[in-house]
Formats: sequence, C-alpha cells, structure tokens
Amino acid sequence: MTLMLLCALLPVAALSGYLAAKKSMRSEWSHKNLPTSKDYLAGLNFLLNEQPDKALELFIKLLEVDSDTIETHFALGSLFRRRGEVDRAIRIHQNLIARPDLSRAHRLQALLELGHDYMRAGVLDRAEALFQELVSLKAHMRLSLQCLIDIYQQERDWDKAINVAAQFERYTSESMAPVIAHYYCELAELALNQAQPEQMSRYLKLALQADQGSVRTQLLQARQAYDAKQYKTAIRHYQRVKLKNPEFTAEILLPLARCYDACGESEQFRMFLQRCLQEELGAVICATFSSQLAQYLSDPHDINIIAEQLQKRPSARAIYTLIELRFKDSSPEETRNLMLLRDIVRQLLGKEAAYYCEQCGFAAQTMYWLCPSCKNWGVVKPFSGFKVTVE
Repeated sequence: MTLMLLCALLPVAALSGYLAAKKSMRSEWSHKNLPTSKDYLAGLNFLLNEQPDKALELFIKLLEVDSDTIETHFALGSLFRRRGEVDRAIRIHQNLIARPDLSRAHRLQALLELGHDYMRAGVLDRAEALFQELVSLKAHMRLSLQCLIDIYQQERDWDKAINVAAQFERYTSESMAPVIAHYYCELAELALNQAQPEQMSRYLKLALQADQGSVRTQLLQARQAYDAKQYKTAIRHYQRVKLKNPEFTAEILLPLARCYDACGESEQFRMFLQRCLQEELGAVICATFSSQLAQYLSDPHDINIIAEQLQKRPSARAIYTLIELRFKDSSPEETRNLMLLRDIVRQLLGKEAAYYCEQCGFAAQTMYWLCPSCKNWGVVKPFSGFKVTVE
C-alpha cells in the first residue's frame, strides 16, 4: 500500500518541487530556496512513513497558487478522488476556493471539482448546491446539468429531474424526450402504488407527449386499464406494444392472456399465439411459458413448429418449455425420461438471464428500465434468442 501510494504521489511531488524551485529562482537565487527543499524532502519522508495527510498538508503549503502551480493542485485533487481518498481531494479544492487571488476561471473549475468530490463521497446536498451555483453562473453547463440529473435520479426526485433534463435539452439541443418519458413513468408508478388513478393518467399522458413511442408508457396504460376492468382497452395497448416494439412481446403474453380470458375470448388469444409462431416467435413464447399458456399450445403441429424454431434460438428456458409440452402425449417410459431432463434443466434456469442491456451487455433475471451498470434508460431488453448466464 505504501509503495502504491508513493508511486502515485511521487510525480505530483516532483512537479511540486520543480515548480517551487522555479519560482524561487525567478525571485532570487539564494539560500531562501533551502526551506522549500527541506519541506519537499519532508513531504517525501511523510509518504514513505505512511503519513499521507501530513504530506498533503506540506505539498499544499509548498505550492503557491499561481499560473505555474494551479494545474498541479487540480492534478493532485483528481488523483486523490480517483483513489477513493475523497476527503483529501475536498481539502485541496476547498483550499483553492478559499484563495482570494484565484482567477474566476480557476475558481469555477475548483467548484466543479469540489462538486465531483462531494458526489463521490455521497454528500449529494452539497454537490447539488455547487452544481446549481455553476448553472446560475452559466459555467460548465453541460457537466453541471448532467451531474444534477444524476443527483435527482439517485434521490428519485423525478420532478426536479424533469426540469433539469428539459434545461439540458434546451442548452445542448440534444433530445431528452425518452428519458423524460421514463421520469413521468416513475411518477405514474408512484401514483399507481398510492391508488391515485387520475394522477397516474395525467403522468402517462405527459409521458406520451414527451415520447410517443414509449413502450413503458404503453405497458403502464395497459395495466391501468386491466385494473379498471377495461379489458378491451388493455388488449389494444398490449397489441400496440407488440406492433411497435416486438422485442417486448414476451412481456405482454401472460397479461394479454388474462385480458382475453376475462373477456371470454380465449380463442382469440390462441390465434394471437399462432400468429406469433408464424413470425418465428417460438422462443419468445417459451420465455414466458406457464401453465396458463400451456392450454393454448396443445396442438402437436404447434409444438413441432416451436421445436424447429428453438433449434435456431436455443436456451435452457426453451428446452424446459418443450419438455413440458411433450408430457401430454408421452408414454410412461418417455415421461420418466422427460422428468429427469426437466429436473436437470430446472437447475440451469437459475443461472439463465432473461434480460440484457444493449449498451453494456449487463444481464439479469429482472427487468430494469434504468440499467444498473451503464446508467442508461430504456436499453435493457428481454432476450428473444440465445441466453447468457448471470454470475
């Protein structure tokens, strides 16, 4: 640990010594540069003896803030923050801001760095105040607005996130519509959990105004209609999801089956499944297989079609589904063999991911609208083919 810290800080210390010596030579070449050299060597000694706080204090004193040394302060602060030693990074940047002779540009840069320090430390209220100050000063606007959005997402303050996202869109001319739609969907889900249907409808309307193609909004509208026993309306929303976002077909099959059953139109759902098979969505059907769907897949012809499609898109879930479908017409001996295979495949299912992120490859068994890995919205999709495993 000592060696790693020394290796990381030696370049900064060396630069500090060089700049201090250079400044001393410019003023006068005399014995006055000796105290600086002593302090510099003392700082290195503190590093060698695992006393980085004392070393930091000396280097801060050693580096006078001027055009020659200011970047060294920023480099040292950034180094500590990357190493996770945020308290030391905060000290450096606070020391810079406290200097009355600091230029405006350098002060704004120090405010930005200090905001990043507080974010890294999890002190979000202080980070928020600093980034808001920068926005009010129209400095480092893109980074400051992005950081504020990140803060409000972490705090789940969706109203503020919407306002700042709209401000970011105006400043950069980059569309934030899909992200804003997700924020409204978050508010709609809160209204759903609090049994506030009118509020939920209002938020969903705003989500569609932001992004007409929002699949999440359509799913929530369908759910709201189902809860209100408006099954025909729910069916229209679910079918629209498949039409506009076929990769989400797996998400609608079970609720769509419930809607058709509630309407007394089970045969219509059977026809829907057969259309899915014609579109080679057998793997999607298998991904959501349950006893509720099994009753619609008893035709041997349909089972053979699924088996053919699964050869192109195999997965443990697909094999498990096919085994379940084969049980009905199997002989006693075949049933025993199928049960053995089913038990083996069931053990594999625990490691098979049902969702993946198109951006970073994150895989999970649970649907996330905000990817936990790359922090992007709407990039996690259901698997419709080859599965990967979750570690």
